[in-house]
Amino acid sequence: MDIKDIIQSMKDEGHSPKRVHFNLKIKYGSVSEEALALIKEVFGLSDNELNSHLGWAPLNKDKAKAKHSLLICRSCHKENQDYLDALCALINIKSGTTSDDGILYFEITGCMGLCALGPNAVLDQKIYNKINDNPSFTLKLNSILEERKQI
Repeated sequence: MDIKDIIQSMKDEGHSPKRVHFNLKIKYGSVSEEALALIKEVFGLSDNELNSHLGWAPLNKDKAKAKHSLLICRSCHKENQDYLDALCALINIKSGTTSDDGILYFEITGCMGLCALGPNAVLDQKIYNKINDNPSFTLKLNSILEERKQI
């Protein structure tokens, strides 16, 4: 199935352009300009209409950025900036960048559309909810941080 078929299938299932973009980013680690053009085509959107749907979206890149990727929802952390600051200090990477060792890409996004389950993150294409108290998320993140120490 090519990317256009995937987008069409998601649209047929009732997904919005925003959700399609989010799903592609989760599945592939990035969304290419070609994929954005196909989202516009499948949904019949102009550039302005697509931008209004995706106004929250992190920057699109043509390829995955690192071995691991961590996306954190800023909207979920509006009331909990201390946790977000502590997490940023722990991983020691600025949002929108890859660690010098190429192990971890980190990005603070806008709303992921999962507010009732937040605060949310996507770590290596898996969605984690309630990350400030989620042992699975903590364990996975710690294993990546350990991997970084080995290099």
